[in-house]
Amino acid sequence: MLQARFYIVIAFLTWSLTTMSQSHEFEIRGFHLNETELIAAYTNIQDLNGKTTALIRFAVRDTLFSFDANNGIVEQKKEIGEVLLFVPDGTKSITIRHPYLGVLRDYMFPTALRSERTYDAEIVITNADYLRKIMGYEQQFPFNDIPEKQERVYEERPRVEYPLIDQPQKVRTPIETHFLIGAGFNALSVMGPSASIGLEIGNFFVGADFVYGIDKVKNVGINYKKGSQTTLGEAYDYSASRASLRIGMNFMTGSTFQVVPQVGASMSFISGSAISGIKGIDTQFEKSTPISAFLALSLRVKLGETFLVHVTPQYDFAVSADDVYKVIKEADSKIKAWGEGFGVCAGVTLRF
Repeated sequence: MLQARFYIVIAFLTWSLTTMSQSHEFEIRGFHLNETELIAAYTNIQDLNGKTTALIRFAVRDTLFSFDANNGIVEQKKEIGEVLLFVPDGTKSITIRHPYLGVLRDYMFPTALRSERTYDAEIVITNADYLRKIMGYEQQFPFNDIPEKQERVYEERPRVEYPLIDQPQKVRTPIETHFLIGAGFNALSVMGPSASIGLEIGNFFVGADFVYGIDKVKNVGINYKKGSQTTLGEAYDYSASRASLRIGMNFMTGSTFQVVPQVGASMSFISGSAISGIKGIDTQFEKSTPISAFLALSLRVKLGETFLVHVTPQYDFAVSADDVYKVIKEADSKIKAWGEGFGVCAGVTLRF
């Protein structure tokens, strides 16, 4: 009988110690998304996947707390009255330890934390005796004399109530704005080096580019038959440059690989000259500015946060044809206008 009681006492003590080791005398209050704080985005601390971290900012009264998130902590900073924890995108829980107040294990956030967002919360110590010690009141008052007054000193501190992040609410996501400048090389439709400038507002993209044409069409002309002989009637040399405006939608702004569908319009600047002609030289063939519309699909690969490499195939549809084309089309129906055809641009873009 005594032996049985001994085992019961041992089991009870073991359970008590285990329970005490898992208990904690502090809690997290007021966890919420700070919609106006952009410190996480500006700091730009990145996780192992190259993605900007989220920031948890705990207001604390004690410096002995330690932290461990389910995906790890990329960087930790201790400031006066607060601790800053930079954690990977998608972090769902955190464990908080204190050598005297116990362990809060696997505290689940209301939602997975998002990259470049700042979340605020407060760690409230619920052990009144320990709180009095760290606030220094034990030097003025015995612990057992004024517990009500000490609790009142702590509770009368101004308190702000925040809506929890998992409650229904409208969350305004800051719209990111980026400028882009780039250079590349165009081929097929109009061949030559190109320069571009663009603007991204959130997922929306608008840009402009100019291609300086370096390829030249030579001796394009119409032959006339006289009996059994064929005579060159008219021939032209001409080349074209092109200016374009385009708009698009980037559905994967945070991804390393991006696909950006685009639509736009171009104007080709054709400069030509007649080198021979039995009908005489007509100045209307010397310069022409046909317009075309196009569909494009820009394929981008991010090289860090600044540089992007892109390949952009597109097809142009002639809206208006140049004057030279109208003439030589009569002689050869296979000839296409400068403003129509398949083209590809490849180059590097700087984003800032």
